[in-house]
Amino acid sequence: MLLDHQRSRGAARGAGAPRAGGLVSNWICDNARAGDTLTVLPPAGRFTLRRPGGPALLFAGGSGIAPVISLARQALAAGGEAAVFYANRDRESAMLVAELEEMRALHGHRLELEYWYDADDGLPSAELLASFAADRRGRDAYVCGPEPFMRIAGEALARAGFDASHIHREDFGAPPDGDDETGGGEDAPASTLAVEFGGRTATVPVKGGESLLSAMLDAGLDVPHACNAGECASCMCRLVSGEVVRLGNSVLDDDDVADGWLVACRTRAAGGAVAIRFP
Repeated sequence: MLLDHQRSRGAARGAGAPRAGGLVSNWICDNARAGDTLTVLPPAGRFTLRRPGGPALLFAGGSGIAPVISLARQALAAGGEAAVFYANRDRESAMLVAELEEMRALHGHRLELEYWYDADDGLPSAELLASFAADRRGRDAYVCGPEPFMRIAGEALARAGFDASHIHREDFGAPPDGDDETGGGEDAPASTLAVEFGGRTATVPVKGGESLLSAMLDAGLDVPHACNAGECASCMCRLVSGEVVRLGNSVLDDDDVADGWLVACRTRAAGGAVAIRFP
């Protein structure tokens, strides 16, 4: 990627502005210059339509509209329908509204849009979002936005009777430090990990509470990885043997887990030897 202009921090004060503790946007604003060449990974992740021609239910908060509008376009292009609930702080901060309205003019009743502005009506409630979802059971639901919005939307979809396997989300950031909702933390015993990748097998030590990805990187293995947050699927691999603890992620569904897939950045050894295989 070749940068052909500079972007100043003062020009980045909208919904996608750099935030304290941010990694990518802050680094670019502080360090990148016109003419710099950056090496980037191709698009990754699994926040994609499960049924492109089927009706989709879409929830977006703030700049979460960026991936959501792409899903809506794909659904409509395939002849399906899309219902979009789009929440923002205020009208001035709303992104891509003109594009959404152009899509509505083009596709008519197949695209339903509902806008919400906190400045006018307060924060959207789970009851409100559940009412938007209630008549659309059976659809796959897609959610992207800040964590509070994601949490409320998840609660709303559960209230509306959506099965977890039909709820798909893309998070803005990594899980909080110390995320240990399923156990297997620092008190877990040390283990060993056998890794099959690129036609070779290597065995590395795993400290108690350490992710499988961290163990592999600490041992110098050049395995696929990117986000380190369970979001991009770069480190997806299959469990061959052993017991593991899967932490929260936005990549795997129940069928994936049943087939033995895991994301190494959000998986820990439960104790004893573990073996995995990369595709």
